[in-house]
Order: sequence, then structure tokens, then C-alpha cells
Amino acid sequence: RSDAGTWLLRFAGLGREGREAADRAAALARAGFGLPVAGYRHGFTVQPWRADAVPLPLARVPREDLVRRVGAYLAFRCSAFPAGERDGASLGALLAMARANVGEELGPEAAARLDRWEPRLPSLAPRNRRVLTDNRMHAFEWLILPDGTIVKTDGSDHARGHDLVGPQDVAWDVAGAQVEFALDDDETDRIAASIAEGSGQPVEPELVGFLRICYCAFQLGSARMAQSGADAAEAARFEAAATRYGRAISARLTDSQTDVMVR
Repeated sequence: RSDAGTWLLRFAGLGREGREAADRAAALARAGFGLPVAGYRHGFTVQPWRADAVPLPLARVPREDLVRRVGAYLAFRCSAFPAGERDGASLGALLAMARANVGEELGPEAAARLDRWEPRLPSLAPRNRRVLTDNRMHAFEWLILPDGTIVKTDGSDHARGHDLVGPQDVAWDVAGAQVEFALDDDETDRIAASIAEGSGQPVEPELVGFLRICYCAFQLGSARMAQSGADAAEAARFEAAATRYGRAISARLTDSQTDVMVR
């Protein structure tokens, strides 16, 4: 807190990585998708604390507005934050992670159903165009400002984190949005169309289908790991999250369209 107001200081990192994360946060703010960045000091980004903002889960936002905003946001990321072809986990590494996490949660038979993806990966890999994905499309990461603007918080550095995922095709974030916002097929198609129109990068439906399984498996494992060291209240929250992701995986594995998985 200062005479100029209340500020949020968030550690972005020291050296080049920290500066680049701060620059991405500033670029998102200039494009209208994030909160302004007042500065970068000693590894921390400095942003205004918006006590007047409402978390998305507590707000009543028309679905059309949300779908439009998510599509525009992801289109901007595609254009503004390219990544190298060798950045991030390979599709094979993501599949191995999904097998392991699904096996631990749902059993070996469920994990074995993922084997059908193995022969498809060579055809999917050339369509996997990597960008610095957001990687956290959770509803609680979005805020509604008093004028109704929907902004994304904490979107600058998760693709440069120390977990497995790293930069992926924008299909990873589309899959994340599908899961976190319970998007139907029409809403997903509209987001994909917005991305293609705004960035020139098409969204491959089959890749979204594969990455949706991987996204849920990753989030499932993350929730289980966090649950093990949490207090009772937090453990209950992580238990609910893990159960939700497990059910989402089970639904896809038992879906009659799983072998096609175009959505």
C-alpha cells in the first residue's frame, strides 16, 4: 500500500526470464486483456490491485460475451507470443503423462484405452504449432471490471514454468477452456473460428480432442499432488477438483466418439 494506491507485487523471475514475463504482462494489458503493469522491480511485476473487480465465478456473464472474449484472447496470444518448435513437451511425453495419471486414478484398463492415440501422433505432430500458451484457463483466473470488461490475470509465464507442459499449440488452451467453462461444441467452434480469423492459425479439432484428455490428466495429477500437503479445507477443494477432472476423462473414454475424437 502506498499514497498512490494499493498494488499487487507478483514475482515474475530474475534476469531475462523475469523481464520477458513482465513484458508479456504489459503486452496483454496494452491489448486490453490484462491489468496495467506499472513497473518491474527486483524480479516483481507491479500492478494495481483492483478491489472493485469481481471474480468470474461470482459474476453473471452472458455466455456469448465469455466465448467472444476467450476467442479474442487466445487469438492475441497466437499472434503475439510465438514459441520455438522444440519448446514444451512433445505429444508423446503428454501421452505418457496421461497414461500414468489416468492409470493411478482410474486404473490400468482406463489407461490402456489411451493407447489408441499412439499411432495418430505422427500425423498430429506437424499440426502442433507452438505458442506461449496461457496454460491456466481456470474460471477463477478471470476478473470482471466495473465496466463489464473481462480480463485475464496471471497469464504471462505459465508456459515458461517448471512443469511438464510448457508451450503448446493453442489447442491446449482451447481444450482447457472447454473443460473449465463447460463449453459445448458450438461454443468451442466459435472460439476456434475467432482464433483462426484473428491470428491466421487454424485450430485442429483432432488435436483439441487429444489435448483435452492430456489437459484433464495433467490437472488431475496436479490436484492430487497439491492435496497431499494441504490443510483440511484446501484438501477438500483439491479432492473436488481431482474428482471433476477424473469424471471428465471417464466421460471421454466411454464416449462412442472417442475413436474419432474430432471435438
